Amino acid sequence: MQQKAQHSLNLALGYNTETLLNAQVGWDDYNFLGDGRQLLITGTYSEITDSIDIKLIQPHFFSRDARLVVEAQQAQESYQTYLLNASRFDPHVDYNFSPSLVGTLGYRFEYLKFNQVNPTTIKGIGGFRRDGLLSGLNASLVFNNTSDLLDPQHGEILSLDGNFSDRPLGADYRYWRVEGETRKYQPIGRKTILATRLKVGVEDTLNGQIDDVPLSERFYSGGEGSVRGYGLRRIGPLSLSNDPLGGLSLVEGSVELRHPLVWKLSGAVFFDCGQVSTHSFDIPIDALACGYGPAVSLNTPVGPARLDVGFPSETPRGDNNYQFYFSIGQFF
Repeated sequence: MQQKAQHSLNLALGYNTETLLNAQVGWDDYNFLGDGRQLLITGTYSEITDSIDIKLIQPHFFSRDARLVVEAQQAQESYQTYLLNASRFDPHVDYNFSPSLVGTLGYRFEYLKFNQVNPTTIKGIGGFRRDGLLSGLNASLVFNNTSDLLDPQHGEILSLDGNFSDRPLGADYRYWRVEGETRKYQPIGRKTILATRLKVGVEDTLNGQIDDVPLSERFYSGGEGSVRGYGLRRIGPLSLSNDPLGGLSLVEGSVELRHPLVWKLSGAVFFDCGQVSTHSFDIPIDALACGYGPAVSLNTPVGPARLDVGFPSETPRGDNNYQFYFSIGQFF
């Protein structure tokens, strides 16, 4: 058996309709200073995010089922609402409770600086902190018994994620945030797969000041991986300058039927809904924005290459009355 090289240089190119061209270059060391440690250095470019990421992975951290991941990142994120420059330090421990259940406990320490925020957006939110430190614990739990990450045919994925940031830990931002999601894949006969998804999120400040929640930590909805038929983050309240305001509560759901067609082609029809609210503990199920449409995918060695066409139930001002989405892998 041929031994795997200790070092590798990787280059990846991709494209989707939201981030357009994606490019990634990485250098990996699979035995950094011995004992199977991994050192990963990755540079990423897209229309939304540019970043350099350094990650050190220590396997068998006090246990064969645990690993320590120490990650540092410098990133710039460009969205319609803001331009963010972020310096991040994120050490965390991953623990495998079973082959299907993984837990993570870590610490987030980040310096965030927001630019290009329109005054009407600030007014619509009620104020914001232009820059400051985020510091606090984060934890997650993921159950996944599906057999194919890119094209699940059966099983389910359950995830729960939470984090907070507070002044006693050296933070300027003071808030907490919890998000849960369930995905289920069920064969229903004649090679047809019923895929469903439900996502709920809530967050709030720790002292009642809205600027204690960073703009990047607010909930947004719409677009690829969210509600089709809408542009990126275009669901929910908009400022007078037509920028998404985000919110403190979120709900999203999807129902999709997938069926093989001919050769390596498959088809799907979908119905998505979602909404965000500017208030905490206000799940806006009475004001859902929905999208629907067909999709077609081509099975490739790297997963389904998929094209979706979505139509919104109500078109946001200034947007198209349909949206195209192209991606590798199933939509969810």
